[in-house]
Amino acid sequence: MTINQAKLNLLPCRPLGPERAFPEVAEAIALAREDVALRDWFRNHTAFQETLQRSFRELPVPADLTQRILARAPIIRPAWWQKPPLLAAAAIILLLGLGAFWLSQPRAPESAFDTFRSRMVRTVIRQYTMRIMTNDMTAVRTYLATNHAPADYQLPAPLLQLPVLGADILSWGEQPVTMVCFDSLDEGTLFLFVLNRADLKPVPPATPQYLQVSKHMTASWSQDGKTYILATTGSVESLRRRF
Repeated sequence: MTINQAKLNLLPCRPLGPERAFPEVAEAIALAREDVALRDWFRNHTAFQETLQRSFRELPVPADLTQRILARAPIIRPAWWQKPPLLAAAAIILLLGLGAFWLSQPRAPESAFDTFRSRMVRTVIRQYTMRIMTNDMTAVRTYLATNHAPADYQLPAPLLQLPVLGADILSWGEQPVTMVCFDSLDEGTLFLFVLNRADLKPVPPATPQYLQVSKHMTASWSQDGKTYILATTGSVESLRRRF
């Protein structure tokens, strides 16, 4: 986890709030104990939250506030179509009609590659781990090769300039998928997925193809018998800089 990621995870963290038990928040707090600059930032952030909570608690509340609000509220009489039984019936009819319309629309079948790309992105959106955490790419490749995951991947020169954070091994059916994490330095973590091309059809072309998948922008391409996906929460322009 980078310092910027830790700050994002700590922003909604309130003093003694239940969110401190969330894994990503707990990891950020642990990092703050080790990093002096992050610890000072978190201490100031917590102090501000405590001051804000105290200020709200000290605001005077008029004793007749409830009565004053109710006195100003207009009396709204529901029309015939707003009465609960009729409204419920109308809602059911509308939903059935929309459902029938949606089911009747032709939809392009999702290819195996589309499913693969979507699953990889969903993996890092939910929560991901790195079985090996290191800044040494040689150590990453050795770990992957030892565990029979794609390790002889070829990276674009700009991507090679970024610090590697670690790696993990995912799966696609019975096939291992390499996941390598990079620090983009300005837009959080970059996720690279590598799969042997023979295990996935249809394959993307050699020229990177860009597509937004949920919260992530992705670039997909094939090279030397392997299929690659690069994903980031940044923009398509930030991905283009990696090639």
